[in-house]
Amino acid sequence: MNKYFLDVRPHKRFKLSDSFVDSFDQSESPMNEMGTLIFKRTYARPTEDGTLETWFQCCKRVVEGVFNTQKRHCKDLHLPWDDRKAQRTAQDMFARMYEMKWTPPGRGLWAMGTSIMDKKGSAALNNCGFCSTKDLATDFSGPFCFLMDMSMLGVGIGADTKGSGKVSIVEPEINKDQVYSIEDSREGWVDSLKITLDAYVGKGFIPMFDYSLIRKKGEPLKNFGGNASGPEPLREMLEEVQTILNRCIGSKIDSTAIVDVFNVVGRCVVAGGIRRSAEIMFGDPEDDVFPTLKNRDEVDSFYTKQYELRMELQNIYATSFEGVDMSIQKEVDSVFEEIVSDYLQDPDLYSQKNQDVMNAYLEVTEKIEGHPITKYRWASNNSILAVKGMDYSKYVDQIANSGEPGFIWLENIRKYGRMVDEPNNKDIRVMGCNPCGEQSLEDRELCCLVETFPANHTDINDYMKTLKVAYLYAKSVTLVPTHDERTNAVLMRNRRIGCSMSGIIQASEKFGVAVFRDMCTKGYEKIQEFDETYSEWLCVPRSRKTTSVKPSGTVSLLAGSTPGIHYDHAEFYIRNVRVRSSSPLVLACERAGYKVEKCLYTPDTMVISFPVKAKNFSKSKSDVTIWEQFANAAFMQKYWSDNQVSITVSFSESEKKDIVSCLEMYEDQLKSISLLPRKDKTVYPQSPYITITEEEYVQMSSDLKKIDFENAIHEETEKFCDGDSCVL
Repeated sequence: MNKYFLDVRPHKRFKLSDSFVDSFDQSESPMNEMGTLIFKRTYARPTEDGTLETWFQCCKRVVEGVFNTQKRHCKDLHLPWDDRKAQRTAQDMFARMYEMKWTPPGRGLWAMGTSIMDKKGSAALNNCGFCSTKDLATDFSGPFCFLMDMSMLGVGIGADTKGSGKVSIVEPEINKDQVYSIEDSREGWVDSLKITLDAYVGKGFIPMFDYSLIRKKGEPLKNFGGNASGPEPLREMLEEVQTILNRCIGSKIDSTAIVDVFNVVGRCVVAGGIRRSAEIMFGDPEDDVFPTLKNRDEVDSFYTKQYELRMELQNIYATSFEGVDMSIQKEVDSVFEEIVSDYLQDPDLYSQKNQDVMNAYLEVTEKIEGHPITKYRWASNNSILAVKGMDYSKYVDQIANSGEPGFIWLENIRKYGRMVDEPNNKDIRVMGCNPCGEQSLEDRELCCLVETFPANHTDINDYMKTLKVAYLYAKSVTLVPTHDERTNAVLMRNRRIGCSMSGIIQASEKFGVAVFRDMCTKGYEKIQEFDETYSEWLCVPRSRKTTSVKPSGTVSLLAGSTPGIHYDHAEFYIRNVRVRSSSPLVLACERAGYKVEKCLYTPDTMVISFPVKAKNFSKSKSDVTIWEQFANAAFMQKYWSDNQVSITVSFSESEKKDIVSCLEMYEDQLKSISLLPRKDKTVYPQSPYITITEEEYVQMSSDLKKIDFENAIHEETEKFCDGDSCVL
């Protein structure tokens, strides 16, 4: 056509060339058996013929999705696009992903290259986000609705308590004559929350909510996997929000109410049972109430009393437990529930003594179930917006008890990129970070991550080539807008990405500290070169920050890597993986010779045991001191991460005395940190990790066969972050 006229025809979707695709054995995979099981259970999408994607098909979908995003961006803006050049880079991206040198985060493995991007925008591709309550006086419902909206798309959210004391809560008008039918959609659920919240600041009224349009419990959710929770979690959330805010009527909202409303919303979102919420709340160091919100002293005393009464009842009804395997907790619980149920049907049939014991048990159980910690405050991890030079000692006992609070230093986040570089004040607008702590974030900003595995490379040059394609994945995600205008305004201005490393300790052992330091330094510099080149080509701003260390999780298992900056459990250990009892993987693993047994704690769940020999092993996580872990985090914050380093420092009972010294020593070298007490002497049956000897490893591995994954089904979708939980 005439070159002086715009071509407005729909562009042809990008595809990897047939000759390149045909050069691969599509049935093979570089993953080990455990990695393949995790992939099939969690990330592989169902195909049109009813089977699950192979790793090859997943890589192809992801890579074509990335380059189609770039192509659409260029065509829509009438920018230069070279199919042949893109094809070469796409093939390298595919090969390096296929070989486990890099991967998208779990969100990208599931959603990149699918229709979800077209229907939902890029929120489904972003891991986590943050919102501030600083403007509650003018936008009371906004932060809470943002949390619910983004969480229902699988985005983990951090939030602060800056709105404490900024708005007065009034008694809401309730109009039961007005019926509001809640739509069976994300938008419908969020709107019902907005209506309820706004009524408490004098905007509108609370109507009679009609839940009849909401799909029934158990019906499948097509886009994100899992099943519908039914209307009850929403009903309970709206009622609980009113209970919380009713206590504030006539006064200004405080940090307790802010945290509780966020937690109640988080509990509602994850009620479908796929996985727990990723939610973090940040409190000010001057707020003496905030650190106590998850103080377990009272609820733990209830649990102690409940246990004592339960043991007494088990003695009273000893005959009911005859023949029951007392080591299988769910069988014991089942019998106990029958005893309680029988009692409630007709208490008068029991002696006064038995009634007293049972009534005391029921009373303390009710206190436990109604306690805010067990009811909804579990939904978030809580951290402090720390100030350098502050008194850390007042938090030590609570950290030693529960691992909270964590700390982030906003001064360092706003002032610095990497800590080795001069201050640049790039992030002066940052208000907090994501639940795992690796991304600096402004109000309403989301974070886009990508993962690299330096230990899976031959040398620095090999790693530099991987960084190019990993960077391109993350940058491409920033080209897709979300459905939220305020979020887009921040995302498109910052173009923030997080190129992360996993297997950091493995890489340090494989290459040596000096070479690994060069990988970090040269890698960071190379990413800045890529960002300058590709931002100019795409006609978008440079990314405000570009590198992180994320906690990883099951994605690292696909690559046979240790997660993030953490050490291996031991040189030889069992990794227990849980699947549904009805899963085809149960029989497949049994036939392949793996140990498979019923879960002792969760009904309808089986535990599959995989023997593991650690790669590039130096020391186990139980052998590493608190000081060494702080030093490792500071090393990565200095040479690699211009965002943050997500790390959970484990410590022994004897190291509790060092917590304050570590925080004081490293407060000007770190941006975020969390700590968790190490239960060195406690080994629970079917724990995720169990140390074994080399002889036991050899014995467990000797007769294993390849697992037949032909009949595998998608069972679990990793929402929010990639690990089991966010622990900052």
